[in-house]
Amino acid sequence: MLMRNYRTIDCEEWARRLQPKLSLQGRAVLIKITPKHPYPLLGAIRMPSGVFHSNWFYHFALLFNGRMYDEAFPKGLPEEEFKDRFESRDVLEFSEVE
Repeated sequence: MLMRNYRTIDCEEWARRLQPKLSLQGRAVLIKITPKHPYPLLGAIRMPSGVFHSNWFYHFALLFNGRMYDEAFPKGLPEEEFKDRFESRDVLEFSEVE
């Protein structure tokens, strides 16, 4: 099932807006998700209401207390569950942004 793009703002902007709020309670880390070479795109992402076939070159999320947060999952998911939602997880890098 293909979904419409659910995003309302840029993923990096969304994460950077939440980061200071979570940082009041501990360290919130900005994570950039990118495909490893030679893969050009992130691939399909399993969403709560279906599969969204991503045409994204990257995505940003926050890691805080073992949970990953983004606009689709604003209450966060356990880190491994969040990463498993990317069907191409094995060819993706989840890198901390300084």
